[in-house]
Amino acid sequence: MTGTVETTNNEKLTVGALKLVFDGSIQGYTGFLKEPYHLQEPDRDTDYRGYPTMTQEKLQDIVTRWHASGRQLAIHANGDAAIDLVIDSVAEAQQQSFRSDPRHIIVHAQMMTDGQLKKSGALGLTSSFFPSHIYYWGDRHFNIFMGAKRAEHISPMRSAEELDVRFTMHNDTPVVPIDPMLLVENAVERKTSSGKELGGSQKISVESALRALTIDAAWQVFQEGNRGSIEPGKFADFAILEENPLTASGNFQNIKVVQTWIGGVKWFDRDQP
Repeated sequence: MTGTVETTNNEKLTVGALKLVFDGSIQGYTGFLKEPYHLQEPDRDTDYRGYPTMTQEKLQDIVTRWHASGRQLAIHANGDAAIDLVIDSVAEAQQQSFRSDPRHIIVHAQMMTDGQLKKSGALGLTSSFFPSHIYYWGDRHFNIFMGAKRAEHISPMRSAEELDVRFTMHNDTPVVPIDPMLLVENAVERKTSSGKELGGSQKISVESALRALTIDAAWQVFQEGNRGSIEPGKFADFAILEENPLTASGNFQNIKVVQTWIGGVKWFDRDQP
């Protein structure tokens, strides 16, 4: 790609955060943890904790360089050990080249602790959680990968809210389907695919879940000035649902989209062929 970010960005195209993958997934035994996995795979050391994709020194070099350039980073980190190193790297980058509002993103942040949330918020870090982990892998996290105590705290969105750390939610497509209303259901009800409630203390409200998918998502990528809410001067990008999720009695994933509008133009209408 030629040109700078500033000359490339326009109303139709925005060059966003640079993505960096620092560890793998908990269910793949490749997320980097502080404590060993609950149950180990056969023929593996009992203290196996997963691993990072690069050395701490390499991570620091990348974070420092791009932070100093003014770019935003989105760093994939599932395990709490990986998250620690990401936070440390951003802290060092801030020491060298302070920015008042970097909004670097920790992607997934699945095993994030309350202490890490406090540190990340103080550094201007924000998290994008993947609460569908609860639905698709929650039972196995509880029984196999994390054990009861750690599994109850995955995707700690309520803690983030209470600590005033702004966050968003996402589907990790193609790992799971794109389904925003399932994300709402996962965040609000925290039910696994077997129907078990996992981490009830981390439930958030429907309104908070919708904010994480709309205005807070726009804010996270520095686009809150033109999208994410219906206000004068912003793009008229919105969806009309068949039922108000704020008053729905659950089963949010079954709420259908009736219409989709982009830039004030109707692009989808369920009632029209």
